[in-house]
Amino acid sequence: MKTPNATQLIMRYLKIAILFNAVFSIPLIHAHPAPSKNKIVEKAAKNKAAPKKKTTKKAATKWTILFYIQARNNLAPYAAQNLRDMAKSYGNKQVNIVVQWDQPGKEGAWRYKIEKESITLENYTEIKDAKNPEKSLVDFVKWGVENFPAQHYCLALWNHGTGILSPPFGNPMRVLLNNRELILNPRINIPGILKPELTDKQRCILFDDDNKVFLDSIQLQKALKKITSKQILGRKLDCIGFDACFMGMAEIAYQVRDIADYMIASEELVIARGWNYSSLTSSITSKLPTPKDFAKTIVKTYGEYYKGRTSYYTQSAIDLQHMNLLKQNLDDMVINMGICMKHHRRQVIKAVHRARNGCMQFSARVYVDLHSFCSKLLDRLTLEERVPEGYEDIADLVRRSVDRRGTRSMRTKKPNSPHIKSLIKSINRIMFTIEEAVLARVASKKFDAAKGLSIYFPYSHVNTEYRKSAFGKESLWTHFLDEVAKN
Repeated sequence: MKTPNATQLIMRYLKIAILFNAVFSIPLIHAHPAPSKNKIVEKAAKNKAAPKKKTTKKAATKWTILFYIQARNNLAPYAAQNLRDMAKSYGNKQVNIVVQWDQPGKEGAWRYKIEKESITLENYTEIKDAKNPEKSLVDFVKWGVENFPAQHYCLALWNHGTGILSPPFGNPMRVLLNNRELILNPRINIPGILKPELTDKQRCILFDDDNKVFLDSIQLQKALKKITSKQILGRKLDCIGFDACFMGMAEIAYQVRDIADYMIASEELVIARGWNYSSLTSSITSKLPTPKDFAKTIVKTYGEYYKGRTSYYTQSAIDLQHMNLLKQNLDDMVINMGICMKHHRRQVIKAVHRARNGCMQFSARVYVDLHSFCSKLLDRLTLEERVPEGYEDIADLVRRSVDRRGTRSMRTKKPNSPHIKSLIKSINRIMFTIEEAVLARVASKKFDAAKGLSIYFPYSHVNTEYRKSAFGKESLWTHFLDEVAKN
């Protein structure tokens, strides 16, 4: 039987997750109907074309928050709802909220400023190359920084997201979903934008149905480097946020570590309505936050909104200064594991496979929570190292029996091998670094073991495009995945 590849597995398990949620989270359909039209948004978006409008440069404020809302897709109604929520809750002139709102059927760059009960068109610019989302993002931030200078900046990308990889979304996925599931979470369905020759290309975020383009993770990194260059910002962003599915990954955090101080993203699916914009806007405009508190507020308000509404939510705020150390600790684990495999190959491989199968996996099941995997691996290594080859299953039964009697479990015994001891120390360092890096996190009970950062961990071969990502090229994690796939 042919082994399914990573992208096929993502599509398969996403379908299962959506079907499950459709059955067991039906109240969410009523809690999140497609947003109704509202006068504020209608007034801002009613024209098909507009003359160029030059923005008057404003005096520096405390914050400028730049939302790039790519809504030329099935999420368009939810963009309108989110903008309405921002406008209703806005209340501080020291916070600029500016938006590039790409809307279905409307060409060019439409840029707005959010104020109390109003969404004002600040700038309209014709775009000659509509199939260049990298340039469009850079131009928007450049315009925002020049015209709305501030002490702190946050850039938030609003759209579909697929993490460091992408499943083969598009027409095949649309066929698998019925109307109920689309109402439940349109962010999962990225309909019909991919040309056949592009289906193997790495994808990430900002899917534009009108122009059949998207921004892959490599293009995203290039765009963000231009944004923080001397020509535009000249320093890091304070925060970068992803209101999109599956972006809360170690690979994404590593990719933006030199771009921003803090990252806000979800390991799991994001419900179509996205962030809690009403409470978020109210919180940050009523009391001006530090960048760290701003990141934590996004997470806090997200959890407040979705708790009790759905079983599919996670959100975390990451301090990106820890990402180089996390990568180094992962490399150390891989090196120590290579040494262990020379002496305890069978035990180590068995421990890795069992930890992989038992750790927290997401709807895209080639993505796992990194902390959860390390925790399960520690458990398995402690057990496997104490058990002679050929007796692992018997030892499992004995361990469970001992646990039930309330006496000391075999898991608590210290390993004898110095190689295993070194490996365990390196795994503990990974877990500690994640705990230090994650400033705030929320999750439903279903994802309670998700500690804030996921990582790519396929069942078999490693995706070709993953190897081209910054993390795939620069860390030893790819080598680890290759070794696991061989066994």
